[in-house]
Amino acid sequence: MNARAYLSAAGLVVLTMTLTFTGSENSAAQAKGGADRVMLEYRGGVNEPCPVASYPMTRVFPDGTNVAAFTVPPGMVLVVTDLEGIVRETVTWTAGRVAALTAFSTAGSSPRIRAYAPLITEAVFGGVVSMNVHLQSGVVIGPNLNVCVSASVFTQNGFTAAAVSQALLQGYLIAE
Repeated sequence: MNARAYLSAAGLVVLTMTLTFTGSENSAAQAKGGADRVMLEYRGGVNEPCPVASYPMTRVFPDGTNVAAFTVPPGMVLVVTDLEGIVRETVTWTAGRVAALTAFSTAGSSPRIRAYAPLITEAVFGGVVSMNVHLQSGVVIGPNLNVCVSASVFTQNGFTAAAVSQALLQGYLIAE
């Protein structure tokens, strides 16, 4: 039984949508009211220009080219809508704690987007936990700022460091 037949049998209405891609870079921008879609990925390496214990995000374009240590262009703002990632332990974890993956800009008082995940027994045993957050609106990062990512585990006395294993951030650029 194919997916369409299964969904129909379950009493769900099946809708068909046809998307046409023109190949022009402007088609994605026009789909979001003139916005330029952005995908940022953590690719490891040194933390410059980000603060200690955080790392810059690399912009990845649809054709596979990339720009390391992405900076929001002048006159634009980045609206961050999604953050997904995997955090791994750097010190022994305790079940019942909460891990966080945080994306922020190099401005000290900027807004942050943070994904949380509980450290259940399997995460503690494996030393890794995945997490994501998907916003209906977005967090705005201003022009001329780099986007950074960090990981931590919250404890009774504050937090301890954790390592970013993978991070993917999505959003779009709009005029300031």
